[in-house]
Amino acid sequence: MNQIVRNLVRRKLRSFLTISGIVIGILALTTMGALANNFNALLDGGAKYIAGYVPVGDASSNGLSGSGVLPLAKQSDLAAVPGVARVFPSIQVAAKPGSFQVVSLGLPDYISSLDPAENNYSAFKITYASGRSLAAGASGEVVLGSNMAAEFKKRVGDSLTLPIKPSDANADFVQHTYTVVGILNRTLTAPDTAAYVNLADAQQLLKEQLPVALQE
Repeated sequence: MNQIVRNLVRRKLRSFLTISGIVIGILALTTMGALANNFNALLDGGAKYIAGYVPVGDASSNGLSGSGVLPLAKQSDLAAVPGVARVFPSIQVAAKPGSFQVVSLGLPDYISSLDPAENNYSAFKITYASGRSLAAGASGEVVLGSNMAAEFKKRVGDSLTLPIKPSDANADFVQHTYTVVGILNRTLTAPDTAAYVNLADAQQLLKEQLPVALQE
C-alpha cells in the first residue's frame, strides 16, 4: 500500500490522468445506462398510451389519423360501430402557440380536453399525485401533467394562464386563467406535458387559435 501511494505521489500527472480516465469512464457508463433505461420507459409508456385509443378523423385529414374536425353529432354513429366501447371527443391545441424549438428532447406542452371517464377504458391509467380530476360540467379548471406542474411551479389551488403568450403575439391574442385542481403522477409519456381542461374550454381555445375566417 505504501508503495502504491509513493508511486502516485511521484508521478502526479500520470496518476491524475489515470484516475480522471477511470472516473470519466464510470460516469459515462452510468449516464448511458440511465439514459437507456429512461428511453425504454418512454417507449414502453408511449406504446401503451397510444394503444389504448383509436383516433378517428374526417375525410380532410389526408390519412392523418385523428386529424380534422368532426361534429359532436358523429358520436352516436361511431358508438354504433361493432366493438366500440365508448366514444370520447378530443380537442388538442398548443400550450405555447408560435414557439419553435430547434432541438427538443421531449414532447411539447399542449392543452387537451379530458373526460375523466376515459381512464376507465384506457389501458394506460393516469393517477393523481395531488388533487382530483375535472369536475363534470365545471369550467375554468385544469389538471396538469407532472412536467407542466414543475415547469410553471404550480400546485393544487394555484392559477395558471393559458395558452402561454409568445413574444411576437398579436394584440388580439387571447388567454384564459384556470384553477389547478389536480396534478398527475409522472408517466414518462404524453400526459406529463399536458394541461387538461373540459371539452367546452378546449372548444373555446381551438376556436381562438383558428383564423378569424374559420372561427364561426
